Amino acid sequence: MGYETVLLDASSVQHRETIWDYTLRLAVQHGAYVTAIHQGAPEIGHSGDPGQLDVYSERRETELVHKFEALARRYAGVRYEWRSDEGDRVERVARHGLYADLIVMGQFDPSDRGGLGTYEDPVEIALMSGRPVLVLPRSDRFAHIASRVILAWNDSPQAARMVSAALPFLVNATTVDVVIVKEDVTPGLDAKVQSADGHEIKSYLARHHVNASVTTVPAGVLEVSEVLLSMVADKAADLLCMGVYGHPKLRQVAVGQTSAALMRRMMVPTFVVC
Repeated sequence: MGYETVLLDASSVQHRETIWDYTLRLAVQHGAYVTAIHQGAPEIGHSGDPGQLDVYSERRETELVHKFEALARRYAGVRYEWRSDEGDRVERVARHGLYADLIVMGQFDPSDRGGLGTYEDPVEIALMSGRPVLVLPRSDRFAHIASRVILAWNDSPQAARMVSAALPFLVNATTVDVVIVKEDVTPGLDAKVQSADGHEIKSYLARHHVNASVTTVPAGVLEVSEVLLSMVADKAADLLCMGVYGHPKLRQVAVGQTSAALMRRMMVPTFVVC
């Protein structure tokens, strides 16, 4: 089982083509169908006669469709469709995401569309849709897709769901490193020692033909998010996978501290599952 349908939130303004290109390359890798969802309202910053709003919106939508189609033509065989929808971004993406195997979106950018949305939107969307969300950071184009993967493991239901949802990535990865952050481990211990309590997750992955290493990292005085970001850098990872906490009715207030921090400071594409 793989990612047969990928939903792309195509509404970002900043880093638009980078996000689109990554999604199309991912679709090629998995033979997936791409559904691109764009917010139909005109981009913030447009000024002029309100009577021309509909004309501007239609013209702008046509331009974006042509750009997306031109980009898609670079990848032979990619199947896709473009949809325009209106309304709250989180609710809109989550609703369409019900019919996708994976949702792809860009990291929140305060300069994007006048700062609409929040850093925690991906967590809310994962909660409301029940689907994994792949968040692409504000950075340059990533040459590889899920080649060197880090899994954040903590024996929780969220982490278990994350591992299952990430399997299509994991079976094709060059390396998979399971990282267990121990907040109660003595800081003086070697941060690279093999973890005894990671045996079960390593065995589980092996039965799915994923050869993973398991590392226990003592947090010491660091936050869990800081440890994970450090491991991403040390391993030169190009994908971080984690289970996240939250509550769909309370939204931002209930998003876990580690999840919220990583949504702000992510260095590589980050795969989140609730």
